[in-house]
Amino acid sequence: MRTLVAFVLAPVLSSAVAAGLSTMDLHPLTLFILFCAAFYVLQILIGIPAHLLLRRRGRQNIWIYAVLGAGASALPLLLFGLLHRGQGGMALGQTLHVTALFAVLGAAVGSVFWVVARPDKVARRTGQRSR
Repeated sequence: MRTLVAFVLAPVLSSAVAAGLSTMDLHPLTLFILFCAAFYVLQILIGIPAHLLLRRRGRQNIWIYAVLGAGASALPLLLFGLLHRGQGGMALGQTLHVTALFAVLGAAVGSVFWVVARPDKVARRTGQRSR
């Protein structure tokens, strides 16, 4: 149950920050919903499978979740920005800036997930090793 609550709550703060910092011409609530949806998709595609693998391997440290969240959020933006750089897309500096921002937001999502789900405590209760 904690994992489900963590899944739902993890993107909320990062999405609010992203919506507040965005310069897009959309209503802030619309941006919040769009960012939440993007973070949920990343959690489904990358976060949950990684969480299950990490739990099976006994790797339950917060820094692993933070790095995983940062990479999962930043890598798609970086690849998209680099592939569309010369075709009316963002300049390299802007691409790197947005990528770094989303890496920080993704790290926050991973950290919030860990803080709410506390997989390290679940691992200790079930007798798994936590490193």
